[in-house]
Amino acid sequence: MDWDSLGDPSFGEPERLPGQGKPVYRAYGDGRFDVEDFIQVTYQNIWNRRMLGAVRDAYIPQMRFHGSTNRTYYGRGQFQAYILSMMAMFPELALQIEDIYWMGNDDDGYLTAVRWRISGTHRGNGIYGAPTGRPINMWGISQHRIIDGKIHEEWTLFNEFAVMQQIYRD
Repeated sequence: MDWDSLGDPSFGEPERLPGQGKPVYRAYGDGRFDVEDFIQVTYQNIWNRRMLGAVRDAYIPQMRFHGSTNRTYYGRGQFQAYILSMMAMFPELALQIEDIYWMGNDDDGYLTAVRWRISGTHRGNGIYGAPTGRPINMWGISQHRIIDGKIHEEWTLFNEFAVMQQIYRD
């Protein structure tokens, strides 16, 4: 066994936020729509548990996604392809929700803002080029328009330039 590889940051699980363990998987409460639980469960299932079927459960078929660098996807299929591309580039990525803010009601719908962090290692091909084995931390915010318990539209922003700086640093 090569004991020198134990210090290699490309091995092992990504570090969590200080004081944080692995994500908690919460179930829906008492049958009432709970915005925070809905967002927590949706993000944990999709990003940390890799359950892409949760996209069908949480988003309407004709959903619209607006992402960094003017990416726009229409429908759950294109959105799932985007998620898969991120997971292919960062196979062990771990997402941590830092804050959830929301306003609205069951009749008019809800608007949410979710601040999150992703950590992972660039191990797959994709829009950021060939794998480098470099660890990354990505901070971002996502906003959602939720009507009748489903996400109709999502806006997600993160600093892609900062991600590329981490991947291609000297």
